[in-house]
Amino acid sequence: MKGSTILKLDAAMRGNKVIYWLGRIPLIRRLVSDTLYSAKEGKLALSVLLWIWRIIKSFGGTILYLALLCVLPTLLLADPLDTLPNFFGVFCWLLFCLSFLSGSLLNPCAVAADQLKYTCVRMMGMNAGRFHLWAEVKHHAEYFVTFTVGLLICAAVYGQSLWMALLLSVELSCARLVFEWLHIAVYRRRGRAIYGQVWFTLTVVFAGPILAYVPGLALELSLPNTLILWALPAFLVLGALSLIALIRYPDYYRLTLDTCQADKVSPELARQKNKGAAFKDVQLQSSDLTAEGEYASLSGWNYLQALFFRRHRRMMYKPLRICLIVVAIATAAGAIALLIFRGEDTAEVFSAVTRALPFCVFFLYLIDSNIVGTRITKAMFYNCDLAMLKFGWYRQRDVILKNFMLRFSRMCGVNLLLSAAVCGMFTVFTLCAGGRPPLGQYLAFMAALLCLGVFFAVHSLGMYYLFQPYTSDLQMKNPFFGIINGVMYVLCYTCIQIRSTPSWFTLVVLIVTVVYSAAILLLVRKRSPSRFRVK
Repeated sequence: MKGSTILKLDAAMRGNKVIYWLGRIPLIRRLVSDTLYSAKEGKLALSVLLWIWRIIKSFGGTILYLALLCVLPTLLLADPLDTLPNFFGVFCWLLFCLSFLSGSLLNPCAVAADQLKYTCVRMMGMNAGRFHLWAEVKHHAEYFVTFTVGLLICAAVYGQSLWMALLLSVELSCARLVFEWLHIAVYRRRGRAIYGQVWFTLTVVFAGPILAYVPGLALELSLPNTLILWALPAFLVLGALSLIALIRYPDYYRLTLDTCQADKVSPELARQKNKGAAFKDVQLQSSDLTAEGEYASLSGWNYLQALFFRRHRRMMYKPLRICLIVVAIATAAGAIALLIFRGEDTAEVFSAVTRALPFCVFFLYLIDSNIVGTRITKAMFYNCDLAMLKFGWYRQRDVILKNFMLRFSRMCGVNLLLSAAVCGMFTVFTLCAGGRPPLGQYLAFMAALLCLGVFFAVHSLGMYYLFQPYTSDLQMKNPFFGIINGVMYVLCYTCIQIRSTPSWFTLVVLIVTVVYSAAILLLVRKRSPSRFRVK
């Protein structure tokens, strides 16, 4: 199969995808029929337009990436702006960390799942080695062209020669080849690729910017032009060796079988896999199904909820333990750093520690929405309410309110434990830094953190009882549930932008917690009998 055939197949697949999505738009789908899938000339013209758009997007995206992440930070250092050429070395350091390292690690071609690769190699039986070499050439050529144009513009901004931009682009292409082979080498040794694994992605995503901006902006670490020039032979040698290794790699077919699977390239199969993962999150294990003698004295709804939380302790308390360990490690590391660098500046900062409350609002919201609230309400529905809601007596107002309060007390306990850990972290930081915040403000700050635990517990449970968004296959059907949670996210994020007096914001948190909790309790009592049901 020739490269032109692959291009035609790629164009046909892209055209089919556009026709499919056009057929799902309400006002346009009447004009879209199945006969369009066989219109070769029409799909060819459509694919040309898609290629033009892809080229524009590639150039625009690269230029925007370099401008925002590499050029803009150096503009903040250049004061006045006519000193900008002096910070070209800082720009090169940022480019090295973000593109040479992080970008190359996160954008491999050989081990990435791709629908065209799956179709050509696994479904049509094309020679895997030839396809991979074609894909490698296309992938790296596109990056070389787009980054060359972007770096030429950046070189003009810094008053550097165009040869320096071309030199950086060549070295970046060589670095991409090196990391391309590194992914394959890791696959050969471990039997599976690390690309796409959560721990690998998070490590690279966080480590790259930290390595770039902390030394680059705080210490103004730079790469001189002479170092870039003398590094060229090393990049060329390593790039050539990696290219030879890529060409001579013998088992591309096995690599494709292991890394390019159907559920990674098919949206429908991906949805089915996600659905299975959603059930897996709330499924009980045999070790969870234990009854404790301590509940023998309980009866009725107290016994039901105590047994439910006993059996789901792994789902609730394991993420909580992880969060508490992270907070403890951060507390210890921060305390050591503050003791080492303790001075007037740190004392002044932590004398105003109550100003951190807006950030705590967003932080505690993220933890509750992603770890405690959503996870446990799904478990409540799938492992308890899905079966119990079939009975009318379970939907009676008094029963709903009784179970709501029992569940609320348990979820409050989890959130309050985490809020207390955050309180302890700030107390340790303040003592180690020598801060002396006003006692009244600090006590109100601690009280507000504890109130936030109550607030997010009542929000998560209240939204579940008022909207019951889950279907029997754990899909969300209620649009208002998503809208309200989106509004809550925006409000919590907006809190970060607040620059008001600490006492004013603390008072608002306390009042909102009391009012919101009372409102949710009233709404659950009045509205839940008609809303709390299986959909």
